[in-house]
Amino acid sequence: MKKIIGILAVISALTACESLTSATKDDPIKVRMRACMVNEATAKFKAGTLTNADIKTTAKEISTTCVKKLALQSAGLDTTETTTMATSVIENLLKK
Repeated sequence: MKKIIGILAVISALTACESLTSATKDDPIKVRMRACMVNEATAKFKAGTLTNADIKTTAKEISTTCVKKLALQSAGLDTTETTTMATSVIENLLKK
């Protein structure tokens, strides 16, 4: 119970500052990473999955997700674009 209260307090404090939840391509990488992590943690919290695993496992999952997202952005791609491309590839393979 203490873990959940602690996590809620941290998320509440972080989401209270808009600068921590939003970043632009011009912001330093650490700012964009922190914003991504706060957004991912908030999404997990809202979905009720934030505490499904221990904190270290969840933190690793969130950080891996954000590293991948930022790498795609640095390459000039976003998750919507890559998802669309993957969907197209799958649909074309299924037609054959």
